[in-house]
Amino acid sequence: MEKLTYKLAEQGKELVKIDGWYPSSKLCSRCGRKKEVLPLSERIYHCKCGNEMNRDHNAAVNIREEARRIYLAS
Repeated sequence: MEKLTYKLAEQGKELVKIDGWYPSSKLCSRCGRKKEVLPLSERIYHCKCGNEMNRDHNAAVNIREEARRIYLAS
């Protein structure tokens, strides 16, 4: 973690850490609805709002947005 922080600082960037328990896979990146159960075998995220996307891409969008929220709050 220290090396990553150092390398980012060299580029004028900052590492933003999010909580390891943040439910990035279970949240809809469009409407924010949370699924209580999401088995690993379910590779496409389907939400009642109509959002359908790759589960990993959905989680990545949620992680990016949570990091932005944390960064802007500091």
